[in-house]
Amino acid sequence: MEQPCQLYQNSTGQTMNFAKPLIIILLMSVTACVSTDRKIEQNTVMNEYNRLKQLDIPAPVAARKQSTVTYHKRIMSDPYRWLKDDSYPTVDDQQVLDYLTAENKYFNKFLDPHRTLVDTVFEEFKGRTDEAETSVPYIDNGYEYRWYYRAGEDYKTRSRKNLATGEEEIFLDETALAEGHEYFVLGDWSISPDNRYLAYSVD
Repeated sequence: MEQPCQLYQNSTGQTMNFAKPLIIILLMSVTACVSTDRKIEQNTVMNEYNRLKQLDIPAPVAARKQSTVTYHKRIMSDPYRWLKDDSYPTVDDQQVLDYLTAENKYFNKFLDPHRTLVDTVFEEFKGRTDEAETSVPYIDNGYEYRWYYRAGEDYKTRSRKNLATGEEEIFLDETALAEGHEYFVLGDWSISPDNRYLAYSVD
C-alpha cells in the first residue's frame, strides 16, 4: 500500500519521504513565533523599567582623597580610606557621617513615592514565610543539632539533643544575645570535643 507521506521519486527511482523535514520546518516556525513573542514581552518589561526617572538631584559622590598605607613593605593606595572611621565601632568622624547622611537622604527621596508598594511587597513576602522555620537536624559527637525560629523573633535559637538521654538544651539563643544592640550577627561557633565548652564569635 502506498504511504501518503511519500510524495515523489528522485532520479534514481527512490521514493523520498517529506514527513520528517516537514515536521522539523513546522517546529522551527513555531519556535520562531514563540521567540518573537518572548522578545515582545521582554521589550514591554524593559519599557516599564525605562519609565523610572532619575531623581532631579545629583547622587552623592564620595570624594577621592590621596591616601597610602604600607602592609608588609608594600605601599597601597586607597583614595577612599577616609570613609573608614578609625574609631569604629564608634563612628564620630563628621566627614563620614555627612556623607552617609547624604546617601540616606538620596535613597529616601527615591523610596518615599513607593512606600505603599514597598510595604505591600514586604507583607506579601512575610506572609509566605514560616515564622516557625526550623533546620534539618544533624548528628555530631553524640548530639543531634538543629536551629529554629520562635514566633515573632528575628534570630535563631540553636539547640542540641543528647542521643543517649534524649534531653534537649538550648546552647545559643541569638535573640537573647542580640538584645540591646542595634545590629547583631552571629559569626562562627564550635563545641569542644568533650561537649562541655562552647566558643563563638559575634559582630
